[in-house]
Amino acid sequence: MTRLLAIMMVLALAGGCLVPSPSPMAVTRLYCGMNGVGGPITDARFIKFVDEEVTPRFPDGLTIYDCRGQWRGQDGRLIREQSRVIEIVHSDDPSSRAAIEAIRGRYKSCFSQESVLLMRSRPAMTSF
Repeated sequence: MTRLLAIMMVLALAGGCLVPSPSPMAVTRLYCGMNGVGGPITDARFIKFVDEEVTPRFPDGLTIYDCRGQWRGQDGRLIREQSRVIEIVHSDDPSSRAAIEAIRGRYKSCFSQESVLLMRSRPAMTSF
């Protein structure tokens, strides 16, 4: 009986090690328009931007979605364009929020964009 109890305790403890408990994080999505001043932003330019501006700030990973979107510009015109969504799961702390804002600012300046939509969900429970 004692041996069975000891085995059950070891299995219970080992099982807890195999399944990490979720931790609170934030999920941020950046909606990036792909119409540049001189024409569409190429895949190569976008990936270069991600490699140079996003990955160094969030090296643990991200997801990119291709999509189409529309929005009304400051001049009142409806703009429809190819877009990319950069989704990042990150700690919800001031340094991560500052890194997100730096990415938005760089995208706008690099590609002459009027805006980059930010959508943040928190808390997001994650487990890897």
